[in-house]
Amino acid sequence: MKNVIKKITAAAMAFTLLGAGTTAINNIAPKFENTITASAAGYDNDYWNHTKPGSGECFGIGSKGDKVKWIQCVMNHFYGVMVWVDGNYDWRTRNAVRNFQNLFNDGYYGRWGRIDVDGIFGPQTWRSVNIALKKFRR
Repeated sequence: MKNVIKKITAAAMAFTLLGAGTTAINNIAPKFENTITASAAGYDNDYWNHTKPGSGECFGIGSKGDKVKWIQCVMNHFYGVMVWVDGNYDWRTRNAVRNFQNLFNDGYYGRWGRIDVDGIFGPQTWRSVNIALKKFRR
């Protein structure tokens, strides 16, 4: 029993010292004003910084531009970091849109009508995203 208590005490002291060392390093390390954050590197959910697509537009694999960045940011808004925001509608963006379409159909969202699960951001998905943005802001 004494050996178990000694091992637990030793482990607790090691973690305490490790934490204290990390704090000391963080306090000593230089701070830079121009550090790169995740959103600056290409992941963000600031959809309001991009041009919102029109209700009649369709986007799929190969689409490019600021409206695709809006779509990517909205998908990141709903799922956390999932899509690299580069304005290129690639397979990751298609899969994120497909996931949104599935969730809209399966969950609480479904009461506003089912949408096609095709990975294309068209009029149905545009309407569904707008409903979700208004009703279920995080």
